[in-house]
Amino acid sequence: MLEEMKAIEKNETWELVDPPPGCRPIGLKWVYKVKRDERGTIVKHKGKEELVVGVYVDDLIITGAHAKDIDSFKREMAARFKMSDLGALSYYLGIEVRQGKQSISLGQRAYVENLLERGGMAEYKPCVTPMEV
Repeated sequence: MLEEMKAIEKNETWELVDPPPGCRPIGLKWVYKVKRDERGTIVKHKGKEELVVGVYVDDLIITGAHAKDIDSFKREMAARFKMSDLGALSYYLGIEVRQGKQSISLGQRAYVENLLERGGMAEYKPCVTPMEV
C-alpha cells in the first residue's frame, strides 16, 4: 500500500484537503494477508479492500465483499446527496457489464459497432485474418 501511496503522490493524482465543516470522511479499511516464503521471510502483503467506490463525475460504482457494507454506504450517501440507485451495474463509461453467478464479463460491442458505422464498415463481414495470406 505504501508503494501505491507514493505513486499517487508522485503522479499528483489527488491532493489531500480538509473536509468541509460538519462533514465526516467516509472510512476505508484495508485488510492484509501476509505471504511468506519457505524461510519465513515476508514476500508479499496482499491487500483486500472491504468496500471499493469508483467515481466518475457524478456516477458511482460500489462493490465490496459484504452487501451490508454496500447498503450502509448507499444509505449514508443518500442522506447527504440526492441520488438514485440504478441497481446492478450493466453499463459504465462505454463498457457493457454482464454479471453471472460465478463471473463478470466486460464487453465493448456497442462501441465497436459505432466505430464500424462511423467508418462505413458496418455491413462488412467478419473474418479471422483481415488480409490475404
